[in-house]
Amino acid sequence: MAEPTITDVYERLGGLTAKVDGVRDDLAQAKGEREKMVTRVDDIAERTAKLEQTMTKLEPTVDSLTNIRAKALGGLAVLFIIFSFVGWLAGLFLTELKGWFFRVVGWH
Repeated sequence: MAEPTITDVYERLGGLTAKVDGVRDDLAQAKGEREKMVTRVDDIAERTAKLEQTMTKLEPTVDSLTNIRAKALGGLAVLFIIFSFVGWLAGLFLTELKGWFFRVVGWH
């Protein structure tokens, strides 16, 4: 194997220097991207904290609305049962009334 000449050494050194400069540029660009990412993460953390505060304020309201809804559904169920019973009684009464009417008029 032949020993490299000074020209070969300078060419390889120049190529190595170019690669190192490229790595430095890439690192500088990556640093800028990391800074942008940190800023975005901080913004998201701030928005999340605000959202958590809002949710903490809304929880009692939502709980009370859930209770009101449950009570309303219970009330509707009771009214349904009452009106069903009243309807059944009205049906019995009207059946008897119809029978009485047909007996009085004489129709069958």
